[in-house]
This record gives sequence, structure tokens and C-alpha cells, in this order.
Amino acid sequence: MGEYYSEYGNFKVNITLPAGYVVGATGVLQNKDELSQYKSIGAKNTANRTGTPELYQGKTGNKTLTYHAENVPDFAWFAEKE
Repeated sequence: MGEYYSEYGNFKVNITLPAGYVVGATGVLQNKDELSQYKSIGAKNTANRTGTPELYQGKTGNKTLTYHAENVPDFAWFAEKE
């Protein structure tokens, strides 16, 4: 038995990875173009639950995503290739 405890803090995190990955993380994504693409895909897939889902279409090269989180105990992120 135990208890998890950590101080709360603010995070500004830059993640650089290949452009073909979609990322989820703690906080708010600050890259407006990437955020609008994520929202657009989510809205289309929500409206069309029985058809073929729309998938993320990454570009070539690398990208740097910036996340900002305030008053959280930890920062976590994950990535999946398109």
C-alpha cells in the first residue's frame, strides 16, 4: 500500500519527431496547424461512425510540437505512426 504524491507544476515541452507521427500529451497543443488537423479528423470521424475513418496524414521530415500544461503533477506523451 502506498500513495502517489508529487508537487504540481507548469510544463512547456517541445517534442521533435518524424512528421508522420500523431501525438497525444498532457496539456494544450500550441501548434495551431497541427491542432486544427487533429480537431478536423476527430469531428469527421465522430460524424461518420459507420464509414471508413479518416486517418492522420503526416508530412515528410521532422516536426516539433509544443505542449503547455499548468498546475499538473506530471507530463506524459505518446506517439503513433500514421
